[in-house]
Amino acid sequence: MLAYHSTEFQYPNRWNGFGWCDLKIYEHENRRVIILTSAIDRETGDNLSKGTSITNAIENIVLELQKQGHINWTNLIEHYPVRGEMVRIRKHNSDYIDPFWNETFASVMFNASRKTVTVDRWVHMFRQEVDVLIGEQFPDWHKEQL
Repeated sequence: MLAYHSTEFQYPNRWNGFGWCDLKIYEHENRRVIILTSAIDRETGDNLSKGTSITNAIENIVLELQKQGHINWTNLIEHYPVRGEMVRIRKHNSDYIDPFWNETFASVMFNASRKTVTVDRWVHMFRQEVDVLIGEQFPDWHKEQL
């Protein structure tokens, strides 16, 4: 069940300023699952946040989650939606969709204290695995609004 949703969760960039992403927290069968969705323009595939990507800022994001009281989660999942309905690869100016542009989910494995975070690895997941963890179908990002 969706327990919390923020469409503009702010986190410190690796440089000055802030980035933002969509944050959803689900609670299901003694699990608390956090899903971070990158702020991607549906048409162009561009990063709307204009800040550090969620991948490159994951340590800052974990610390910010802790600072805001979002603690004791069992899974942290990074989500990149499809980058545009039919993204033209600018280099080739064709309708070919590179696999990089497909939707991805990755479970982030890390060690954290109150002041430091060390990421061990990202484990890629299928959408169906995410659905099982959260106890419902994860929303189709293209059909909901950020």
